[in-house]
Amino acid sequence: MSDKTNKQNRIIDSKKIYTAPEYRKTAFHCPHCNICAHHKWSSPMRYNVSIVLKELRIYLLETYYNQLLDDGLVKSILNDLTRVYEDISYIRDSKLSFCDNCKKYSIWVDQKMVYPHLSTAPLPVTEMSDPVEELYNEARLIFNQSPRGACALLRLAIQFLVKELGEDENNLNKAIGNLVKEGLPKKIQKALDAVRVVGNNAVHPGEIDIKDNPEIARSLFMLVNFICEKMITENKNVDAIYSSLPSEQIKAINKRDNKIMKSNKLKI
Repeated sequence: MSDKTNKQNRIIDSKKIYTAPEYRKTAFHCPHCNICAHHKWSSPMRYNVSIVLKELRIYLLETYYNQLLDDGLVKSILNDLTRVYEDISYIRDSKLSFCDNCKKYSIWVDQKMVYPHLSTAPLPVTEMSDPVEELYNEARLIFNQSPRGACALLRLAIQFLVKELGEDENNLNKAIGNLVKEGLPKKIQKALDAVRVVGNNAVHPGEIDIKDNPEIARSLFMLVNFICEKMITENKNVDAIYSSLPSEQIKAINKRDNKIMKSNKLKI
């Protein structure tokens, strides 16, 4: 069997819904290569931890210089790895997951990933605009440490998103209502209101406690992606196909629609 075929077998499906890394799960999106692939689990031993140490030095330099990690977090990661490497009793409570695609290890301590320090929230869809994506990625960066903070940032992200959908109202509740009047699909309205309400509860005391249920925060990432896919990606795809039609056909369609609109006005 060729190397290409082997690689294809190791990859589950990089285009399917994001599968967050989870302790003991055998397939998930690797935090190193972002591919949904098979993962093998093992206990930390001297030889494989030494491999991770080499990877970690490069990782820490890159993330620190790119200002993605602060001094405290760097020290925390190094301390965790040192304990795994030196303390046999600590090794028994730790696991390594090995990605069959990129051949890199991740370290898990007390069933939580400590290396690499990467968000387990879904990745943003490709058609997300820069202002929305910036807030979305900021929310991803803090999701593991502060689900409530992530929810608040996602609420701010949809504030920008509704403006891109043509609504200038600053009050988000009213803005969504105005979009509904203009024919906003019901599912999109529900998704927007869910992010709005949960985001509000994350900042102000309410009935929804994000701290005790981080899965609610994770679901908001999926909702923001859903809104972007339905309102931006799909619309762009339809527009691209429609604009590729022969010009004479488009003129005929416009003539038909104008005739219908005039007929409806006369009825009124």
